This record gives sequence, C-alpha cells and structure tokens, in this order.
Amino acid sequence: MSQDSQWKPKHTMAEVDKMMTAPGSPLEMETLVDGQVQRVWKNLWPSTRLFWLYTVQEHGDKTCTVLGDRRYTYKDIHLRALKVASVFRDVYGVKKGDRVALCIRNYPDYFTFFWASQLIGAVAVLLNAWLPEEPLHYCISKTQCSIVILDPERSSKLAPVVPKLKSTGLRFVVIENPSGQSWSGIDDWDTVSNKYQGNPSKIMTDDPKLEPEDNATIIFTSGTSGLPKGVLSSHRAFLTIVFNALSIRARAMLRNGEDPFEVPDPSAPQRGVLLGTPLFHVTGTSLMLLAAAGGEKIVLMTKWNIQHGNFRTLASYSTLVSNPFDCLNFSRLMKDENITTFAGVPATVSDLADSVGGHPLTNVSYGGAPVSDALAPRARKAFPDAFMSQAYGMTETNATSVANGQFLLSLPTSIIFLIDVDVVTHIIQLAMIIIPGGRADLILNYHQITSGLPTPVNDVLVMLNGKRCPVGVPGEVWMRGPNGMKGYWGDPVATAETLTKDGWVKSGDIGYLDEEGFLYINGRLKDMIIRGGENVDPVSIENALHRDDRLFEVAAVGVPDERLGELVTAVVTVKPAYKGQVKEAELIAFAQKHLPKFAVPVMVIVYDGEFEHTPSEKILKPPLKKIAEAEWRKRQAAGGGSPARAKL
Repeated sequence: MSQDSQWKPKHTMAEVDKMMTAPGSPLEMETLVDGQVQRVWKNLWPSTRLFWLYTVQEHGDKTCTVLGDRRYTYKDIHLRALKVASVFRDVYGVKKGDRVALCIRNYPDYFTFFWASQLIGAVAVLLNAWLPEEPLHYCISKTQCSIVILDPERSSKLAPVVPKLKSTGLRFVVIENPSGQSWSGIDDWDTVSNKYQGNPSKIMTDDPKLEPEDNATIIFTSGTSGLPKGVLSSHRAFLTIVFNALSIRARAMLRNGEDPFEVPDPSAPQRGVLLGTPLFHVTGTSLMLLAAAGGEKIVLMTKWNIQHGNFRTLASYSTLVSNPFDCLNFSRLMKDENITTFAGVPATVSDLADSVGGHPLTNVSYGGAPVSDALAPRARKAFPDAFMSQAYGMTETNATSVANGQFLLSLPTSIIFLIDVDVVTHIIQLAMIIIPGGRADLILNYHQITSGLPTPVNDVLVMLNGKRCPVGVPGEVWMRGPNGMKGYWGDPVATAETLTKDGWVKSGDIGYLDEEGFLYINGRLKDMIIRGGENVDPVSIENALHRDDRLFEVAAVGVPDERLGELVTAVVTVKPAYKGQVKEAELIAFAQKHLPKFAVPVMVIVYDGEFEHTPSEKILKPPLKKIAEAEWRKRQAAGGGSPARAKL
C-alpha cells in the first residue's frame, strides 16, 4: 500500500458498503424488528458455543495460546474445556443461565474456563482481578455467581470473606496452584478434576439450545466513578465484534480495489498476537475472539508495567520472572512466535515503541483510552513497516462501534500515517473544542485524530440538551447497534441512565461528527473543566503538554475557584531519563506557546509517583484531582504559587 497522498479510492464509500453487505456476501446484513429496527450480521454465529465449535473444527491443530514454555492448541483447550464444563455441570450443578466468575490473571486456562462456561450455556462473569477485596466482594455478590474461579493471588485476597460468601451457596475453586497451597472454603481444581469420573464427551451432545439474545457475558466497567457495574451482553452482542472487525478490513480493501474475501494461504506461518491487555477487559475478550476466528495464537504476559515498559512472563510453570524487561529476549520472543500483531491501549503501544522499535510488526492497533497526537508519528517511526489503527467503543458496546480505515486517504486535508494492514489514521488540522453555550469554537493548528466511521451495523448520534447536534458541534456521543449491552446486571437505575428505550447507549464522551460522518472524540463529560462558563476540553491541554518529549503521562484537571468556578491545572510524570530535570515554570511557558490564554494551566504539578490506572490503562483522574486541589489550596493559603513536586 502506498503512502502517496494522491491515492484515489477505486470505489465510493456508498459503493463499498453496498458491495460488502450485498445478498450472498459473507458480510450480508439483515434487519430485525423487535421493539426497534436493528441491522445485524446475517451470517454471525447464533451463540458463543457454536462459534467455539467452529473455531476448533477449522483451527484445532493450530496453537491457541502461549505463555512461557506452556503451549496449547485449540484442540487442547477444547478437550480441557469439555472436562471443565462437565465438572461444572455434574459436580457444581451449573446450568444454562447460571453465572460462572473468572477472577484470575492472563493464564492459558482463562481460555479453558471461559469456553467451558459457554459450552453449557452459562454466563461468563469476567471479574477485574486487580480490584481490592471490597469491590471484588461486591462484584461477586452482585452477580449471584454459582462458582468463582480464582488463582492463588485472588484466593489469598478473598480468603477472609469466603465463609460469608459460601453461606449463600457460592462455591470457590483455585486453579494455577502448583504449590498445592490451600485456603479454607476454596476447592483445589486439580483435586476435584482428578476425582471426577464422568463422561466429558456428553457436553457435545447435550445442546443447551442457545438463542442469539440469551445472556452470554458480564464484563465489569472500570469503576472510575464508584463501584464497577456489570455489563450484561447477549451472544449476538458479544460476537458482533468479529464481523465488525471484518467489515473494517473489507471496507479498506474494497476501497483499494482488492478482494476482501480471498482465502488466505493455509501454508503460511501462523501469526502471533501479543496481548497487552487483561482478558477480563473488553479489549482482551475482543482479541480472543478475533484470534480464534482467524486461527491466530495469542502470546500471553502475566502483567504489563506501563510506567517503565517492563514485561513479566512465566519462565516455567511455577516461577515468575520479575527482572526488568530484557529487550533482547523479548525481541527473540517476537521473532520465535511470529508476532505480527499488537493491540492495546495507547500507553502500551508507546511502551512497545520505546522498547522494541524496529521489530517487523505488520499490525498495530490501539484504543480504549485517549490518544495523544504525538503517538501516531512516534509509533510510525518505531515500526515503519506496520500499519496502525484506532477504534472507538466501550464495554457497554462490546468494544468497536467506530473505526478508522484506508478510506481516510481520500479526505483532502488529511496527513497520512499508515496503520493496520488496511487502515490509516486521518489527522485533521482542527483544534481544541470548547462549548460555550453549546457553541463549537475551532482553534486552528491543533491536530485531532478521528475515531473513524461507524461500522455498517452501528449508528452514532451526538446529543446536547436532548437535541441532535449539527455537524461540527460537540455533544455527548450516543451509539446503537447489535453489539449494545442488555443493561447493567441488577441495576435498573444505572441502566435507565445509560441505555435508552430504543437502544441508544450514552457514552459519556464528548465528541462531534463532521460532514462525512467521521467521529471525533474530545474527552469525557465528567472530565470537562468549566472555567468562567466555558467547557474546556482537557484532552487538548494534555495534547499540548505531550509535545514536550520529556513527559511520560499528562492529566489535565480542574481545581475550584471562587470567581471562575474552576481553573485549569495539570499533573504530569516524566520519563526516567529526565527525572529532576523538568520544572513547572518551563512547562507553563511551553503551554503558553501552544494554548489560548484561558486554557493555559495555572499550575503544573511534576508528580514523582506513578499514576493509577483502570484495567484498560486509562488514567484514574479522581486521585490526581485531589492532589491538585490540595496543592492549590496550599498555595492559595501561602499567598501564591510555586513550582510543585507531589507524592502520594
């Protein structure tokens, strides 16, 4: 694919979508009418059970997952899942519709236990394994699970509350426990499994008769503003990401005059996907599905340390490697496992660019958190042969509803950065968006990356004060499609606040649509800084400060002001090489060169610690807001401001 900015598409977008979804096409659509009119993928698998059985039939002998020296084919995982499903049903009494919770790291048996739950029609509850004991206890109790699968770390964390939870009939099992450690009230899976004498093959003949709208998964939100909420999704909603991703690729290839449905070469080496996100996060589950559909292998890591770009992986069954990341060994892993694809949040893509730039990746994609303007060109320089993509969605939409693609090349004001194998990022020279009185002001010379166009089965609205916003006017982004959630488990009030009766999911994000339907995201509604009646977009402030290459992470937050309501401040961390060399005064002066006066931070805290993050590596702003407010009060009490360094 050429980087030539004079590239001309072979077909218009309307022609592409018509060809792609035509009768008889793999991506044919149909319309369902069930309280609302909804476009869906006609050929999508009716259930996750049937999707998995298709995967095993098509790719059974291929490697499914790798972690250190542990390697399993899709058939291996399937045989293990059959026995797990049989034990679930015969020993623990799990039946269709019951909840089975997974609360473990990214181990190979995450796949085993997930697919086991789907084989018997149970609902997989994917718990955030990094949560503290109290919210974890809440999530388990809220979903009324039949059984909870733990690893040793989570077993130790939950041991104090296990007796109370067991009194409600809940059962606990520990896996990945080679040391044989025991906890009161928690069964050892190997012991239970070894004693089991049933016939796992019966799982194949005992069809739970699943329908597309039956419950399939509960994935929890990050809980950045209170306790996590359990997003309940149907089989159709959970699986739609597979065809959404195929449609993004097909759009790009058809625009380029290529055949998107050409059968791949079966003799080609199996492609590897490096998983940089937890499997309990919607990005992780999406990659699991996409890899399975394409017969690719997922290379796991036990944890990603984004602050220093360190990778931790299992060297053997029982030994965790905790040494700093070894670039040479990691590069060897990338080569040995033919890792051609990396997908994660922007922070992990940034780490990869810093650590193993030059590796011949062919696909890099990122999403799940705001993207700084500096990332695309830096990643492009680090991986010159790679194509990169950005997608937009949320847990409540099972990941992607909007994505960019090669078709962006046709837009005349674009600056081209090649991305994903058929996808590019389109950067428009627009600017920070503010909304004084619901009006959009564009301040030139700021770059903004579009999230792209809705997929063929998705729709996007931008709403403000109950009305649809005109082109270019920011408001709250609403999304609708077959990938939308059924609601928050056991929380009708929160469901009504987020999900309209006709199926629109309110994202809580500020964005706008251009004349051609491209979506641009400007930040979170709750993160807007209201200064003197103006809504100041923190993302643009963060983008401006990110132009200083010494900074690692940036968060713009508001602090109370008696006269203006709020003032703009920022909290930053610096890269290790520049510790102690970055001063507040020079950052404010730098911001003055790139921001209008009202958006320049009155205070920039150079923070010595590490930012807290959600499971998707979004920065948790509430703790930083508290730090900024405390420092601002301190300065006001002292009669002025001075360069600040803060610690938790």
